[in-house]
Amino acid sequence: PMSALYGSGAMGGVIHIITRKPGEKSQTGFTAEYGSLNTRSFSGFHLSRAEKIGGTMGGRVYESDGYTSVVDPQAYHTDTEREEQNLFGTLSFYPDEVSVLTAGLNHVNEDYNRGRQTDNQVNRKTVAHLTYKRDMDQDSNLSGSLYAQFINRAVELGSPRSGYAVQDNEEEEDSYKVGQVFKVNFDLSGPHNLTAGIDSSLTKMEKEITYYTSVRDGKAQGKQSQFSMFAQDEMSFDLGADKLIVTLGIRGDYTRSFDGESLDTNLSPGITDYDDKSFSSFNPKLGLVYEMGDRTVFRLSGGRSFAAPTLFELYTVFSRGPYVLYGNPDLDAETAYSVELGADHWLTDSLLGRMSVYYTLGHD
Repeated sequence: PMSALYGSGAMGGVIHIITRKPGEKSQTGFTAEYGSLNTRSFSGFHLSRAEKIGGTMGGRVYESDGYTSVVDPQAYHTDTEREEQNLFGTLSFYPDEVSVLTAGLNHVNEDYNRGRQTDNQVNRKTVAHLTYKRDMDQDSNLSGSLYAQFINRAVELGSPRSGYAVQDNEEEEDSYKVGQVFKVNFDLSGPHNLTAGIDSSLTKMEKEITYYTSVRDGKAQGKQSQFSMFAQDEMSFDLGADKLIVTLGIRGDYTRSFDGESLDTNLSPGITDYDDKSFSSFNPKLGLVYEMGDRTVFRLSGGRSFAAPTLFELYTVFSRGPYVLYGNPDLDAETAYSVELGADHWLTDSLLGRMSVYYTLGHD
């Protein structure tokens, strides 16, 4: 936990997912599944490479009739039908044996019923990236990535006073984010393996609420910039048949939220502007791993993490029935301190036993 390399998105830890890369031989796969509630899923992929050019493409389609999510359904209750589509693709250029330039695009669409005839939600997310990686020698490398992300959420809600026979309002929320991550890894002399880098982004949120059963407007918007620097040193010491690995990490984060405002004319005819808000934090981490022979490992780690409030948490506005809910522009950043102790032991050549205990103290 408490990653120095990946920031506030890794307060609870990191899962490293390595996607399949195109090789000299093309590969194609297809999967079809069927289950209860008339649930269908179809997915496929194709990988290929020709000398210095390689690519991947694929997608998934999922549909389900859903179910009625209440014990005593009324006339306006419906099944929670759901549809999903996911498309992805990458194009890679290999100028030499130690570097690669990759452009990628991923789009996800979710469309589902919220359990009432007038209540539906659509989520769309598109991410594009351009990434360069280079191996400088056997144990040193660098990578840099530029990315852009667009998220759209549209929610249709019915009017309780009409028994959900007519639509009351529609929320449309857009989020735009651009950013970069640059990281270098050096295998220094002696036991040190050093990783350092910078991470920055700019996010913009816009929300509009259209009411159909009343003369009323609602909206919210805001922007957030983020800049981080991080470094981590992993030191390995051979102790005869045993080995000790010490990991020291530090991350500095600065986040500024600005141009925040919200409006709901049912409560106030004017727009509420919010003061700019900024947070900064330095977050250390220490990890110890002791490998006793080739069958037993002891682990101890501790650190501090930080997460600034999101634009939605600060500035949003929306209504549910007679209630109007606002974000909280006075929110402070979340911080957490965590420590974990664990041990792994190979009971047999194919059976691993693992035990962990941890404690996290969070504050917001």
